[in-house]
Order: sequence, then C-alpha cells, then structure tokens
Amino acid sequence: MTGEVEVRLLDLTPYELGNVLIRAWRQPAMRADEFVARALAVAQTRQLVPTPEERKAAHALAEQHGLSVYDATYGAVAQSRRLTLVSGDRKLLDAGLAILPADV
Repeated sequence: MTGEVEVRLLDLTPYELGNVLIRAWRQPAMRADEFVARALAVAQTRQLVPTPEERKAAHALAEQHGLSVYDATYGAVAQSRRLTLVSGDRKLLDAGLAILPADV
C-alpha cells in the first residue's frame, strides 16, 4: 500500500517507546532517546491527551478485554477520535482495538 499516513502520538507514547527500546530491544539509553526524539519530530503535532470521557472509556475497555488501563487508553482515544491504532501489542490486537504496522 502506498500513500500518506498522519502520525499522532498519545502523551504516553514517548514512555512506551522508551520502554520497548530499552527493555525489550535492549538499546542503550542514548539511542532510545534519539529514537523517541525522531518519533516526536515525525508526528509534528501536539501529543494527544485523553479527555475525561476517554479515560472513562479506557477503564471500560480494560475491564472488558483484560487490558491494563495504560494500554486500554490507547484504544479508547483511537476509538473516540476515529483514529486507527497501530500496534504490535498482542492484547490490543486480539481485542480488535489495533492493527499491525504491516497492515498500514
């Protein structure tokens, strides 16, 4: 598939990226910080902050799908704002709240 994609980041995303880079991929802190800075630059927009309604929806999604509230917040914000959540997180994928990066 070709075309343009608009990248939006939840305010939690820099932390999530840092966790993946350092804990899962075992990258050095300096490299992780550089990657996060590039991701923020690509997004070129303010980070999305969940509204009170989105936080409430996140709690419901967490309960419904056995997700952490942290992960469910991504799904709630995406649903509320009619955005496509792209993730490799198996629980979000299994809940139907996200698609794989390869599917973009």
